[in-house]
Amino acid sequence: MVLQPSMNSSDNSQAAPRDLRVVAIGGVADSVPPGGGLDPAPQRLVTSDTAPLSLVSGFFTGPWSAGPVLLPEGRSQFALLDVGNAVLVVGGMYAGAAANAAETVAAIVTGDSLGAFAGPVGTQISAQMCGIQPAGTLVEPSGVAWREVDGTARGLVLGGIDLATRQRRSCVWGF
Repeated sequence: MVLQPSMNSSDNSQAAPRDLRVVAIGGVADSVPPGGGLDPAPQRLVTSDTAPLSLVSGFFTGPWSAGPVLLPEGRSQFALLDVGNAVLVVGGMYAGAAANAAETVAAIVTGDSLGAFAGPVGTQISAQMCGIQPAGTLVEPSGVAWREVDGTARGLVLGGIDLATRQRRSCVWGF
């Protein structure tokens, strides 16, 4: 389950529930057009926010508070995949996005704690194909993660916008 909160005037952040709390990551510190736009100028956030969560009801049991710096650089408009012992950030707008410097970064999960994101990890989506076209640098992709019956964690990244061509992608990439 991934939540998409809007707090502290941040937009385009992502959040992951971790046992007894939710961790919201990244976003934009300014007002942006719907969807966040493709302008590299707004300040992207490296910070996180946390809030306590009830495992029974799924409701918040307290207010949001500042969390640790988790991202290596400010990032927004990315897909967040909780794949069990790691959380992946895929695509998005960040300083190196045009060069695919760190398209996918990962953080280790220990209990309900999330470590700092580092990378890049895995094969770059930008190097893969979307039909007969290169996938490109993905901004605003959607992501979903789940567990198979045997406990194997899986994730999919769906669509997005190729930052270089400004064209929408309608492909799916698996993790």
